[in-house]
Amino acid sequence: MKSNRVNFLTKILVLLSVGGVGLSFFQAFRGFSLIFFINKFVNSKSQIGVLLSLGSLVGIFVPPLVGFLSDKLKKLIKGRKYLIIVSLFFLSLSIYFLEKTKNLSELYLYLTLTYIFFYSAISLYQALVPDLFSKDFFARATGVLNFASQFFQGIYIFIIVISHASNLTFTLLKWSIFLSSFLFFFIPEKENKRISQNFSMDMKFLRRKFWFNLFLLQFFVWYGISSVSSFILLFFQDVLSASLSDYMIILVIFGVLTALSTFFSGFVADKFAKEKLSAMSLALFGISSFLFSQTQRINMAFISSVFYGISLGFLTVIPYSLILSYIPKDKEGSIVGINALVVSVSQVIAYLTSGVMIDILGYRANFLQGLIATILGLLVLRNVTNNKKSS
Repeated sequence: MKSNRVNFLTKILVLLSVGGVGLSFFQAFRGFSLIFFINKFVNSKSQIGVLLSLGSLVGIFVPPLVGFLSDKLKKLIKGRKYLIIVSLFFLSLSIYFLEKTKNLSELYLYLTLTYIFFYSAISLYQALVPDLFSKDFFARATGVLNFASQFFQGIYIFIIVISHASNLTFTLLKWSIFLSSFLFFFIPEKENKRISQNFSMDMKFLRRKFWFNLFLLQFFVWYGISSVSSFILLFFQDVLSASLSDYMIILVIFGVLTALSTFFSGFVADKFAKEKLSAMSLALFGISSFLFSQTQRINMAFISSVFYGISLGFLTVIPYSLILSYIPKDKEGSIVGINALVVSVSQVIAYLTSGVMIDILGYRANFLQGLIATILGLLVLRNVTNNKKSS
C-alpha cells in the first residue's frame, strides 16, 4: 500500500517537474537574458534596476490575490490547474508582444503584463505542492521541483549561449509554455470536499510572532540572493572582462552545483532540523558574497561560484519548506501567495538599492549587501528557533 502511494506521488512529481518547463525557461530568461534585453533600451544601472524590480513589484500584489481567490474557487473549478493554463496562455501572449517592443514605454507596458501572468501561473503552480503532497513529503517535493527547474534553466541558458541567436530566446519561451499548458491537463488534483461559505479572509494565525519571523527570514534570504545575482553577469562583463568560454565555465559550475544541492536539500530537510540547515546555508551564502566582493580576476570568480551555487540550492528550498510545514488546512494558496509577496518586496528593494549602489560605489560594494543580509537572516533565524521552542 505504501509502495503504491509512493509510486503515485512519484508520477505526480515527474508530471509537475516536466510541466514546469515553461515557467523554468521564463525564470532563466529573467535571470540571464532579460538584463541584456533591457540594456538595449537603457544604459543607466539605476534605471536597469528599476526595470528589474518591476517584476518583483508586480509580485507583491498578484500572488496573494491569486492565491486567496484560488483557495476559495478550487472546489468550483475542480482544482487550480485550469487557472494555471489560463495564466500560461496570457503569459505566452504577453511574451509575443514583448518580443515586438520598439521603445522604452512599450518595454514597461509589456514587461508589466508579462510579469502579471507569470506570477499568476507560478504562485498557483507552487500551491500544488501542499495541495497534492503530505507534509512529510513537502521538502522532498520542493527540492525535486526546484532541481527540475534548475535543470531546465540550464538547458535554456546552454541553448542561448551556444546558438548566439537572440530571436531564439522568445521562440523557446513560447514553445515551452505551450508544452507546460498541455501537460497540466493531466495533473490529477484532489477534489476538495469542503466548500468555502464566504470570501472573507481569515488570517488571524498570521498575527503570531512566529509567522512574522518566518516571513522575515524569507525576506532577508531573498534580499541577499537578489542583491548578489541581479548584476552579477554585468559584473563579469564590465569588470572582469569575461569571455564566452569564461561564461560557460562559470555557468556550468554554478548550474551543476545549484541543481545538485537543490535536489538533495529536500531529502536532507525531511530528515534534519530545517532551522539548522537554514543557518548553515546562510553562512555559506555570506561567505560567497564576501568572496565576490574581493574578486579581482575571473579565476577567483570560479571559486566564489562554488560557494554561491551550493548555498543558493539550499536557500531556495529549506527556508520555504520550513514555511510549508506549518501551513494550516485550506490556506495553501494564500500562504504561498504571501510568501511570493515577501520575496517580491525583498527583490524590489534589492534591485533598486543594488542599481544605485553600483552607480555610486561600484559592483564590489554591492556584493557586501549579501553578507549583511546573511547576518540579519541568522539573527531572525535565532528568533524563529526560540519562538518554536516556546510555542
